[in-house]
Amino acid sequence: MRCEQVCPTDVFRSFKVEDSEMERIAVEEGLQTLHPEFGTRPRVYYKNLDWFTKHFIGGTLVSEADGISTAVSGVAVRLEKDGVEMQATQTDQYGDFKFDGLEDHSGRYTVQYDSPGQGRCETSFEFNESVYLGIFSLSDVP
Repeated sequence: MRCEQVCPTDVFRSFKVEDSEMERIAVEEGLQTLHPEFGTRPRVYYKNLDWFTKHFIGGTLVSEADGISTAVSGVAVRLEKDGVEMQATQTDQYGDFKFDGLEDHSGRYTVQYDSPGQGRCETSFEFNESVYLGIFSLSDVP
């Protein structure tokens, strides 16, 4: 396949394998097909398809001292719906967190994190589509 040969980032791969082997590869690498519910037996598989077909919730955690905001990494952040934990992650080196794979208009969610000074902090909202919640300061009063 020409596009596979010339792609500098190696995003394209082609296989000539049995269906059972392709199923194994898809499970192992987290690959998905577009609209499997149509039953068309597609031959194109996508990695991270949810990034384009589903929605996300994101935000940033910072600490503030002397008027300077600093990203806070390694803070556990949880996403709950109806009191049940749906996903959990940690803030990255930029203080960012993100929850992927959410359906639009899927109800009320709560994002929680633990602040060393204030204990558990949370924000609840009605989720309609992808949203960046903004910057949360660990020094803010919830």
